[in-house]
Amino acid sequence: PPPPGMGGPPPPAFAKFARPSGPTKPMLVPKKPMKPLYWDRILTSTREGSNSIWTKVEEQKFDEREFVRLFSKKEKKVSRKKEPKKVVNTLISGQLLQSISILCHKIPKPAKIQEALEKADTKILSMTEIELILSTLPKPEEMEAFRGRMNEKSMAEMLDAERYMVLIESTPAYGDRFHCWSFTLTFSNFISKLDGPIDALAKAVKVVRHSKNLRTLFGFVLVLGNYMNGGNKRKGQADGFSIKTIDKLDNTRDSTGKGTLLSYIIKLAHEESPRCLNVIEELDVVHEAAEVSFQLVQGALDEINSGLKSFTKRFQVIENHLDDSSPFSEKMSTFLKKALDEYSGYEQRFQTAKNDFYDMLQFFAIKKNLALKQEPSDFFGILSTFLNKTKAHYDKLLAEIKKNNKRKGRRGNGAKIAKGGIDDMVKSISKNLAS
Repeated sequence: PPPPGMGGPPPPAFAKFARPSGPTKPMLVPKKPMKPLYWDRILTSTREGSNSIWTKVEEQKFDEREFVRLFSKKEKKVSRKKEPKKVVNTLISGQLLQSISILCHKIPKPAKIQEALEKADTKILSMTEIELILSTLPKPEEMEAFRGRMNEKSMAEMLDAERYMVLIESTPAYGDRFHCWSFTLTFSNFISKLDGPIDALAKAVKVVRHSKNLRTLFGFVLVLGNYMNGGNKRKGQADGFSIKTIDKLDNTRDSTGKGTLLSYIIKLAHEESPRCLNVIEELDVVHEAAEVSFQLVQGALDEINSGLKSFTKRFQVIENHLDDSSPFSEKMSTFLKKALDEYSGYEQRFQTAKNDFYDMLQFFAIKKNLALKQEPSDFFGILSTFLNKTKAHYDKLLAEIKKNNKRKGRRGNGAKIAKGGIDDMVKSISKNLAS
């Protein structure tokens, strides 16, 4: 132990050379919280950093304000507590409230709707608006629920959707009246589905049955077919042929491979009886008749009939609430009488056209039991294709004739020059110039 008064033991010999191992730079406090830069720190006070490049790197100047602006952390906004929404007491709720609220922005005010409904006036309510109203009609149970709460608010306190519900409740047969009104506006669209097909069918049946040109053209088919089937006991000596035959004429090619039996028939008809080829234009309505479907026409008639029955049923309900002299009742009553007569007329026309079609098929030697199963497309479809092919061959034939005539004309002029010789031609031209 050291002698008294001499102090503690001396420090180790290396202690005077030791370095502080912590940071040598003062701590910085940025003006604002900054985004961190994730790096591995090196301190020159450590063994690794004492002899490194970092002992010679000096920190440079920078614009502190700009740097803070660019790289400081975004300040978190203090979220304010949302005030609880005020609970609105509504007399209707859910999907019905939403749909009627949207509707109220697209249609006139209740007073205007009431006025339009009393007169069935499309100047006030358009067809589009009527369809919107029909698409959002409340269900009976929804009306019943509203009816039980309707007196909880005054009209002034009600929302637009609630006022509209009051209009429905206070208007007798509100939905029935709109359904009837809508049907009167769309009835002409249903009728338009019938006019064209029935007219086309009736005209096609009449013109095909009475066309002399078609008979003449078929006569060329018959004579050539009998010649081709000469000696055949089963197919020869025919007095006629099934309508399907004309669909096969273009499939039989001639020996040159360039023409067909149909093109030959057209050429022969043009030479012997060109008038019969007017059948192409004469039977033009056949193409339209080929598109007629009994099923679709009957479906359109059934749709009209169903609509009229529904209209009649609804109108009976309306009549219990309205006077016969009301503008709405008068318009609906007048429409119903006219529509029933019109429907009956179309139904009769269609049945007549169908019967005439079946009779025409039997006129073409089709058995009755088979005729009654056919659609217009079965017969007129074949005839339509035949007429189109006939026209194509005839147009080609006329083009060839025209081309040949031009060629003959050029040859004729050339022959005249050759006959007199070039000298005579020059003399003739000189003489004409002198005169």
